[in-house]
Amino acid sequence: MLSLLFRLRKYQHTLASAKPTRETGWAFLCSNRNDSNQGETGLRKMTLLHDNQLALDRTQEEIQMALSKKQRHKLKLAGKRRDRRPEPTITVAPSMSVKRSERDRLTNSNPEMMMSLESLLIGESERNAEIDDAILAKALRMVVRSKEPTAATVQVVVESLQRWQSDQDDAEQTQLAMRVIHESIETRSDCQPGTRSYIAYASRFIRRAR
Repeated sequence: MLSLLFRLRKYQHTLASAKPTRETGWAFLCSNRNDSNQGETGLRKMTLLHDNQLALDRTQEEIQMALSKKQRHKLKLAGKRRDRRPEPTITVAPSMSVKRSERDRLTNSNPEMMMSLESLLIGESERNAEIDDAILAKALRMVVRSKEPTAATVQVVVESLQRWQSDQDDAEQTQLAMRVIHESIETRSDCQPGTRSYIAYASRFIRRAR
């Protein structure tokens, strides 16, 4: 537009200073008309680009809104599924460790229980040469933690321990006695297959006690 005004002023100045010929005046007017048409075309192009940019911006905003709505819907569904899901049940296996004070108190207050338990374990090992220290320790863990063994030799010892356990009056003391013996096995043996270090030690102890 500024270029067009400048050309119009130049044309007015030319007319005032000199009388143009018919051909010169016509050529000048055509030149200005072409410039005017080019200016209007450029303005229309700029307007069209601006409108296209606005449309593109609106499309991008709509896409973002649609994505956000979809994501919110997914999050809502995930929350509903999580709410319907039952709470996980966490089962903590009883510890096999024993405090020294607990061990001393049990062996001093109830030596007969300890003797009967060790006699049971040694009796099982004498009846079956395949039973070693590792099998005795595993059977004790199975009974204390209320688990079912898979090996047949372990199952034999577990069944004997369960019968012994049912004959006792104090369930808490019974559990403690099995944990004490389990600790004794792991202290005196590496519990490798075939190792019978604890069995040998307990057998000597029981023979002297008798």
